Amino acid sequence: MAGLDSNPQPQQNPHQQNQTSTVFFNKGEEVEVSSEQEGFRGAWYLATILDFPTPSQPQSASEKKRKAIVQYKTLVTEDGPAPLLEQVDPQLIRPLPPQDSLKNGGVFQENEAIDASLRYGWWSGVVKKVLDRGARYMVYFDNPPDVLDFDAKDLRIHLDWVDGKWVRPEMQQVFLIFLKLELSMFAFLLFFGV
Repeated sequence: MAGLDSNPQPQQNPHQQNQTSTVFFNKGEEVEVSSEQEGFRGAWYLATILDFPTPSQPQSASEKKRKAIVQYKTLVTEDGPAPLLEQVDPQLIRPLPPQDSLKNGGVFQENEAIDASLRYGWWSGVVKKVLDRGARYMVYFDNPPDVLDFDAKDLRIHLDWVDGKWVRPEMQQVFLIFLKLELSMFAFLLFFGV
């Protein structure tokens, strides 16, 4: 399992990172998969690799980029209870985060970047307020703008997978994300006259 960089430099959005080191996954390996589809950005879903393109598979400039095939653990097809199978860009796949990111002792601070278990995946957000002495947390989300309360057990530390390492955003970055969320919510309320 990859290590955690305890002194990360400012990171880009995982979808916009320059992937200088490509990670390859084996058939049957459990991973997390994200999406660039509207309504799913910022969320990571548990899946199993069914097929992953290797460097030995030839690609020409005119050939469509090879995709990985994954089977989701928590997402199902529209017409039944069967697990959803999907072809995905390999850059939207990452290993499972370290197990200690799930625990964190259930203690988070205001303005800390977290992932919350929501709608069958892990969604990136920011702790707005600590409730019930740390048993519950008020969390802001950017996409779509929302504020929800969570039990500590449904949160984990937010980590980004950058150049083959797990890194944690610095608190300064989290504050800027939080400020952006506050402005988004304000604009939303102004627009809808709430």
